[in-house]
Amino acid sequence: MSKNTNEAILITNKETKIIYVNDAYCRITGYERIDVLGKKTAQFKSGKHSKDFYRKMWEDINQKYAWSGEIWDKNKSGKLYPKYLTINKVNLDKDIIYIGIFEDLTERKKTEENIIKLRNYDALTNLPNEKLFYEILNNRIYSRSEFFSVISFTIDKFTFINEKFGFDAGEKLILKISHIIEGLLKNGDVLSRTGKNEYMLILNHAKNRKEIIEFLDNLFIKTKQSTIIDEQEIYFGLKAGIAIYPEDTKSIDVLIKESNIAKEYAIKQGIDDYLFINNKIKEIYIDEIELENLLRTALDKNEFFLTYQPKVNNNTEIISGIEALIRWKNSKLGYVSPERFIPIAEKTGLIIQIGEWVLEEACKQLKIWHEKGLDNLSVAVNISPLQFKNSDMVNLIQNTLKKYNIDGEYLEVEITETLLVDRLDDVKKQLLDIKKMGVIISVDDFGTGFSSLAHLKNLPIDKLKIDRIFIKNYPEKDNGLMSKIIINMAHDLGFKVVSEGVETKEQLEFLKKNKSDEVQGYYYSPPALKSDFEKLYIESMENSQA
Repeated sequence: MSKNTNEAILITNKETKIIYVNDAYCRITGYERIDVLGKKTAQFKSGKHSKDFYRKMWEDINQKYAWSGEIWDKNKSGKLYPKYLTINKVNLDKDIIYIGIFEDLTERKKTEENIIKLRNYDALTNLPNEKLFYEILNNRIYSRSEFFSVISFTIDKFTFINEKFGFDAGEKLILKISHIIEGLLKNGDVLSRTGKNEYMLILNHAKNRKEIIEFLDNLFIKTKQSTIIDEQEIYFGLKAGIAIYPEDTKSIDVLIKESNIAKEYAIKQGIDDYLFINNKIKEIYIDEIELENLLRTALDKNEFFLTYQPKVNNNTEIISGIEALIRWKNSKLGYVSPERFIPIAEKTGLIIQIGEWVLEEACKQLKIWHEKGLDNLSVAVNISPLQFKNSDMVNLIQNTLKKYNIDGEYLEVEITETLLVDRLDDVKKQLLDIKKMGVIISVDDFGTGFSSLAHLKNLPIDKLKIDRIFIKNYPEKDNGLMSKIIINMAHDLGFKVVSEGVETKEQLEFLKKNKSDEVQGYYYSPPALKSDFEKLYIESMENSQA
């Protein structure tokens, strides 16, 4: 739910008594949880809207299961503020809950001065963003030629921290680390937040390598420890790369690039906390360039192949479909992990040609299986956002289906939720045209936020694939509530649900009980070669008929 960490979330029971609020709610309204839990939402009205307004709002909620719009509210201090509110009605077992998500619109209505600030400073930490950092560094180089260093930081294993402790905890950790670094800065030093868990630092006060090392050693002592966030003990740390001006380069771009290269190497080798750029690290970077070059010829050399992971119908326990997953075996490097080559394919645009190959190969194999009697089998393929942006996906899908004489209902395209959030209007028409062919459309790795459901209900979406983070810790460290809520909300909006990452019997039984339509994961099978999948499918059918 990382995209919605600045949005307030409020959940009420059927009597509209508040049973949950998140940190953003408290931050926006000024109320503590103890102030609102157990109280009706009507107690916090602004008094600015008429009874007819609320009557119409609740008619929509109860009849259409959703309402959204601008509304005025009052914070704890009595100050009125505008917000954009979405309310969803959810049938949960034999009960009903209402989920409200809103964002404070005050910032949008501020002056141009504040807008300029937002363009140049990170909203969470108030540190200079990447754009402003580049400008500051540019001015630094052209105004003086004295020694300074550029240090690129990343919060180590931040994705794991987010998954385990939640995105609110992740944001609080970012603030904690920002304050630690800022506390060590002196005149002329500039810290910037340049990404989700990324920082860049101009270290001006350290005038030689020894002083840089002293600064970093002091910093890493402070960040190699645990901290308590939301009553949870979190261990955190940093990785860093350093490039020195003018010793390593006099170029802004090269300073930034080489500090990032050194940082990435520190992450990969996992031993040192920080590394200065050097020739060895540059050679490794060159090896990455070689990987890119080998990737460019992989299609021509027929080095890619597909594996297939089954999706199982939760009611019948029969394989209902498969997801086609690309693999690469290079003549020089051997097997190359998708986690290694897919980001390079995305970055270079090669994902467009590779994605076309996956679609073609998956449909070709599906046709073979249909002719062998696996008539009801469907195949899902992942479509990159770049493919939607830079290629004609509608014609590509149409021509491929026609080439292999496959009905659209046997093809499922999996798109990312990011694609819908970032490029909603542009993508909507393409999805509608794809849907006209009968193709099933799924949102992969769903879970970046409830509010996105408001967008999805207006799109030709058939399925939601719930991200594995919502089931991976069940039942030991997770009661499954979020997964349960998402399933119910999805069903209320007419979507089928596929739950990913199912590995245990307990997880499977939980998802059956809560009516996830399909499941996918290692409990049934890891991704398999086509010959192994055939055997698995035949066994599945035989077992169902026994």
